[in-house]
Amino acid sequence: MEQKQKNILPDVDIIERQEDVVLFADLPGVEEKDLEITFEKGILKLQANRKGSQFEDLEHTFGRSNNASYERSFTVSKHIDPEGFSARLSEGVLTLTMRKVKELQPKRIPVKTA
Repeated sequence: MEQKQKNILPDVDIIERQEDVVLFADLPGVEEKDLEITFEKGILKLQANRKGSQFEDLEHTFGRSNNASYERSFTVSKHIDPEGFSARLSEGVLTLTMRKVKELQPKRIPVKTA
């Protein structure tokens, strides 16, 4: 019996700290090679696939499908540094850290007389 692939909206928690914003996404069964994170035109997109069963020689009679496709998108604030992303996947949880842009302080420009 072939298993259908489910489309799943992963659960996400987002925490804002002074220097950065951290996103935690639940992606059980996903391996690093099956995870894609993109950031383009202010949109952060998470896409991942969980594949197959570890019991391929057995007939599936009851249970949940092991095949799944995860996808979720977010509009990201202009206060996030596009070069300041880092990601880690551990035990089915993605931790994505987004560094905030350091706010520029107003600068007074001295004027000299000629």
